Amino acid sequence: MPTLYLRNVPEIVYHRLSERAASEHRSVTAEALKTLEESVGVEAYVRIPAARPRAREEIFHSAKEVRDSAKFIPDGVASMQREDRDR
Repeated sequence: MPTLYLRNVPEIVYHRLSERAASEHRSVTAEALKTLEESVGVEAYVRIPAARPRAREEIFHSAKEVRDSAKFIPDGVASMQREDRDR
């Protein structure tokens, strides 16, 4: 994939791009690429913005299940921890 470097970007342009990126929870680079894609009427790859939050929620839910199941500590381990604390 080609790389594009921009020099001498006016401060106001960078500032506004940075503000837009922050409001969209993107990096400045990702926002610049999205803006370029929209301006030329091409998307470099398919974006599914609605799927991202759902996928994130599923990951958090799975992580919570793992974390909750890890709260069970076998009696032998718990007694060793108590014994170690009492030293």
